[in-house]
Formats: sequence, structure tokens, C-alpha cells
Amino acid sequence: MRPSLRMALCAVLAFPSTAQAQGQTRAGAHQFSVTPHGGYIAFDKASGIENAAALGIDATYHLTPMFGIGASATFSRPKTNGDDFLGAMYLGDTTFIYRGSQPLTVANVNLDGDIRLPTFSRISPYIRGGVGGYTLFLDPQVSGNRDRVQRMSMNIGGGVGLRITDRVGVSLDVRDLIFTNFDRDRLNPVNLAGRPVRFNEDFSVPPAEKSTVHNIAFQIGFSFVPSLSDEEGGR
Repeated sequence: MRPSLRMALCAVLAFPSTAQAQGQTRAGAHQFSVTPHGGYIAFDKASGIENAAALGIDATYHLTPMFGIGASATFSRPKTNGDDFLGAMYLGDTTFIYRGSQPLTVANVNLDGDIRLPTFSRISPYIRGGVGGYTLFLDPQVSGNRDRVQRMSMNIGGGVGLRITDRVGVSLDVRDLIFTNFDRDRLNPVNLAGRPVRFNEDFSVPPAEKSTVHNIAFQIGFSFVPSLSDEEGGR
């Protein structure tokens, strides 16, 4: 084999591994990336849920350096907004008003698509969205046997990834967690007999109920591309 042909063949064989190393923060084609993340969810005012911290994880299989499919999960432990669920106790002419609040566990799990835009230096913008379901776990001491609500959800958002090393990076993103068929009254810990019927004009009116609520999640993540032993062994 002539030297020039041998050199050209070596260059062709070397190019994929070089391109893969340069694109590790976006993960090369046919690679997994995993992103644990934490943040804060601003729940829709109409949901009757107070804002709270959240934890979650994204797992993505990159079909190409720019497109991937995967799953995401986000968990939060908020409580209901007592101002939206008032209760009353009547003792003769005296009325005692109290705020009916309860702790919740909110779980949102989606199947997602991930689009990575061209990288600028170490920064890689991306768009992510998907569909799945959300589950609200109510306090069983308050709700009895009806302590779980499950409905369909969607999410859409975007952010930027910042490369630190070939396999490690951080990400910042904002997502709209969309809960469909939402029934705020299911979160009300006050039974019908205990809801106030006097002096309602003295209290603030809760936001109008909505069947679709939009909850904005602000997240920071730590992303990495797991090392595959079979890949390393073959090098």
C-alpha cells in the first residue's frame, strides 16, 4: 500500500473518534447521557399548590449528535395552598375559619425528544419536550382511600448545556410541566359540610379553576456520558 493511501486511510479511521470526543457533552451518536437535576417549580396559581423545590433525572439515547429520545422524571413535595381551601366551624353565632392544607407528593414522568442545536464553543443550546403522566399523592389521613390522582401530562422547554470535560457538563433549563384534566377540588381536604357559607366576602377569592395547568420548572443539572466497558475494552 502506498504511503499516501495509507495516510488517507488512517485519517478516515481517526476522524470518527476525534469527532466523538469533541461532541461528548452533547453525546455522540448512539450514546447515552444522564442528567440528574434539581430546581424549583412555580405551580400554576389555579392548581391550589404552593411552589416547592424539586429533584429529577433525564436519560437520553442520542440517535445522532443533534437528536435523541429518552425519558425524564421530576419529583416534588409541596403542600396545598390553604387560602384556596377554607374550612369553617360554627359554634352558635361564632364562626371559626381555618385554612385547609395538606402535603402532597407530585411525580411527573415523560417520554421525551431532545434536539441539540449547533455548539458554540463549550455552550450547546437544546430544546426538549414530551408526553407522559403525572401523579398526585395526597395525604392518606386526609383523603382516605382516594389518596392518588393520575392524569396525562406534557412538557416543553429548553436550555443550555455547558461542557466541562469530554464526558461531563452542567445544564440550565426551564420547562413547562403541563397537567391535563386537572381537578383542583380533589385537593380540598375540607368536606362539603365544613366549607364556609358565611362571610365569604371577607376572604380572597381563589383563582378560577382550570382543567389544564402550566407549572414552570427552573432546573440546574449535572450531565455525564457513562463510560461503557465494552467500548473501552475495544480501544
